[in-house]
Amino acid sequence: MIIKVICPNCNAETKLSLAESNYDGLFRCWKCKKAYILVINNNNIEYCKPLSDEEYGQQLEINFK
Repeated sequence: MIIKVICPNCNAETKLSLAESNYDGLFRCWKCKKAYILVINNNNIEYCKPLSDEEYGQQLEINFK
């Protein structure tokens, strides 16, 4: 399934290819590089919270340990 994500910061469009209809994780805009926590349920974006660079780094550490 292809999900279209519009960056809240710069309005750049990103198309994500997901194997499942649900996703809960990190997303970084290809254009402005702003980081977000993104939650997708049943192919619908339900939550998109901006993260600081520090928070993004902390989330990467948590996810890849």
